[in-house]
Amino acid sequence: MRNRVAALVGAGIVSASFAGQSAAAPTPKLCGTANGAAYSYSAVGGAPLKGSHYSVQAVGVSCPVAGQWVTKLTARTPGASQPDGGNKLTGGPAGFKCEGKSYTYTRHEPPTISGYCWKGSLINPTKLIEWAPARP
Repeated sequence: MRNRVAALVGAGIVSASFAGQSAAAPTPKLCGTANGAAYSYSAVGGAPLKGSHYSVQAVGVSCPVAGQWVTKLTARTPGASQPDGGNKLTGGPAGFKCEGKSYTYTRHEPPTISGYCWKGSLINPTKLIEWAPARP
């Protein structure tokens, strides 16, 4: 397999960066919920959502550690917009990049109701913490 990939890279059929990535991204562990900053908002045409519990998923991070970070990060204020539509989020784990969203249509105000922090490639992270409001 390695020789085949090397031949494809050499022929310009596959880029070297693609060849170094695994074919499938790791499947996140469902970690249950974590307590975080209180939220209360209404989605367009939907019922109001209110609470302080967040659904948590993780890759390469234990669920208790991921939950502790979600508790901290939901209280943060999302910052500048990023090219992918997210907003930069500071104060995450060392070496991780983080993005988050506050209420729909009101970016840059806490709580950060959904977001993710990752190490490595966002498409195929070596570590990932992800959260969103928990459904009742």
